[in-house]
Amino acid sequence: MTIEEKWQAAHEKAAYAKQFPGMITGWDALAGKEIVQVWPLAKKPFILLFFSDRTFAFAPTLDLDPSDLIPCLEEARPHLAAIYPEAYKKLDELAVKNRELQRHARLEKILGAVKNNLAEIPELKEELRKFLERL
Repeated sequence: MTIEEKWQAAHEKAAYAKQFPGMITGWDALAGKEIVQVWPLAKKPFILLFFSDRTFAFAPTLDLDPSDLIPCLEEARPHLAAIYPEAYKKLDELAVKNRELQRHARLEKILGAVKNNLAEIPELKEELRKFLERL
């Protein structure tokens, strides 16, 4: 796994979240919608608007950045998962893939740092051995 693959996985997750099924992302699409439920989200300064046609939006802004959108989707899960189970399944799969690639990228970075410093720091190998024995 490379850093590029990790970046791609994060990009896929963010892109999917931005086109999450049932989510309204533009003000024009709200015309004629009947709000049937409003839930404040505790973790982010947004509210979840749920409409009679089973679509939803986050307010006060509809076009959220993925750094806000993904936590909003997670917090809204108790309200939306029964309506959009496949969408949440896909989001979960992308999140697992992203976490796994992030873990592998960290491993590669650590191993690369060790390899790149072995020649300049001869005691590094022995110090690593001691460190691992203490674990």
